Amino acid sequence: MCVSDLIELLGAPRADVVAIAVKNLMQFSSSEESLHFFKANNWNGLRALENISLTNNNTDVVQDALICLVNLTCFEDVRKQVVVDSAAVRAYATLLTATKKASFTQYLCMLFNNLAKEPETLKALDETLIKALFLTATTHISAKDSDYDFLFMVFTEFARQDADLIAKFVPNLFGALVNGTESQKRICAATIKNCLLHEKSNENFANDTPLIETIMITLKGSEELDEEDTSKLPEVVRNTISPEKTREEDLEVQLTLLQCLLLIGSTVCGREALRRKNAYFVVRELHLATKNNEVAQLCEEYVNLVMRGEPEAMKSLNEQKQIAAAPVDEGVEEIL
Repeated sequence: MCVSDLIELLGAPRADVVAIAVKNLMQFSSSEESLHFFKANNWNGLRALENISLTNNNTDVVQDALICLVNLTCFEDVRKQVVVDSAAVRAYATLLTATKKASFTQYLCMLFNNLAKEPETLKALDETLIKALFLTATTHISAKDSDYDFLFMVFTEFARQDADLIAKFVPNLFGALVNGTESQKRICAATIKNCLLHEKSNENFANDTPLIETIMITLKGSEELDEEDTSKLPEVVRNTISPEKTREEDLEVQLTLLQCLLLIGSTVCGREALRRKNAYFVVRELHLATKNNEVAQLCEEYVNLVMRGEPEAMKSLNEQKQIAAAPVDEGVEEIL
């Protein structure tokens, strides 16, 4: 049976026939040579799969339809064809937020991550639905639950497109830096970094959220500080100090979070917040413990930026590249 025949059977009245057709279409959905079958008759095959994925009562059939759509939306022209229908975008977002974890959850997250690459996806969502997506992700922050990892990736895409909007909801994800899967930690750190590239979000994160404290907890190891230094740490950070405390080992996460601290430090109010919360003590211990040159260099840049005086020339996020590339001041190595 050829692809066009299988697509025609997607509209069959018998549920078992539809199930067989969808399952057999999976092998063709990732092939560029077969795309024209799904585009034929005004995208009839694509629309039929969308309808099945959203309305079919059989979770196995829904999963197979979603797998087909995940494969198809890897192609840009197919993605654009899906997101042109804002109602369909909202329907998938609603399904993500309203459905308890199911066998098809991972594929639904993968599909929505593909769709998020197109700006029309974010534009189709109101803030209530965006908040619901974040809360769904928050519910599934777990080192043992990777099914929602692709939903976390959606937020990274959204933050690239409208950082100020997404920054309102990103604090919901801070817990992933401490308790998430390795993928969740990396994705969350990247999303935060994307938001910090915008001055408004940067200042809000520094002063109105526990971001700095969360980064400090993530980068803090089991090292004991002296009593005076410990007393200067925020209480929430002090409460995590113990011989069993482990530092985040993933170098990508370490590097991204250090970059986040540097971005926070690229504004005057950000530097003041970093000094007030004494993030320096955590960065100092990380510098002593690391064997990675990139991590060590970013630690030194942090000290150079935050622990020196407050030069007039560095008061704007617009100078952030110059700040990041600034040479380490004489004496910084000694401070570290």
